[in-house]
Amino acid sequence: MKVCSGCGYGHDVKGGPVDNCENCGRALEPTDEIREMVRLQNVTAKRADRITSDEEERQRIGYEIRSTFRFATVNGEPDFRKAEVKVGDRLVATMRYGDAATIWRINIGWRKRRREHEHGFLLDVERGYWATNADVDEGDRDDPMTQARGKRVVPFVQDSRNALTFELEAAQDDAVRLAVDGGFVFGFGRDHGPQAVVEARFASGAVAREVVTVAQRRYDEQRIDGLPPAMVTPDAETLARIRADTARVRAAPPPPPGGGGPSPASSSATTCTGR
Repeated sequence: MKVCSGCGYGHDVKGGPVDNCENCGRALEPTDEIREMVRLQNVTAKRADRITSDEEERQRIGYEIRSTFRFATVNGEPDFRKAEVKVGDRLVATMRYGDAATIWRINIGWRKRRREHEHGFLLDVERGYWATNADVDEGDRDDPMTQARGKRVVPFVQDSRNALTFELEAAQDDAVRLAVDGGFVFGFGRDHGPQAVVEARFASGAVAREVVTVAQRRYDEQRIDGLPPAMVTPDAETLARIRADTARVRAAPPPPPGGGGPSPASSSATTCTGR
């Protein structure tokens, strides 16, 4: 499979090579290909007894999880409806909606692995045992994972869901704001691939293009234990109060330009996002 690093669209390469993304038209890079994929079909869900974030949990453990999708095909063509968002005559965003799209969640491997472009985990294909660590010494002949029956595979889960994609159009005149000294800053989503292409266009018409490595950020795990059940599944009276409080927050006037104004609360930030 090849996963477009631009829009996350999945491509099956069993029928032949695919050079360009079928969704956005971007050229697919060699690093976009994922080989030796194994679908995990016997997956069960376990009820959580405390509030947590699955995504932050995976980041804490150290897995690189990648999401991708593909629209259903009808008569050889992707089956989706397309809509454009415009401000005046300027295209701002493009939306695509498709029924029964295929969604993949792929475990690329350990986030901190010795070889960045080596994907997957060692699997004993005869007994079905996983290696306890992806960085085991593969030269250790006593380890059953390193013998002939051991194979490195990339596990994934797959499902079909209705899907809506929202793609912003980055206009060249305001894609990235520059500082006086020419500096700029931008970020990537936490599901972004390991690489990205940065393109700069200068007033002279010259174009500079560079492939950069996207570093995975580790989010500290935070939990709330012993939360009263009424706060997890509130009753009608508590839910009405929560909604009323939310409405008052949304109706509050914005802070004055340049900062200042009263502080809503006096406390320390509990997460890296300040929430």
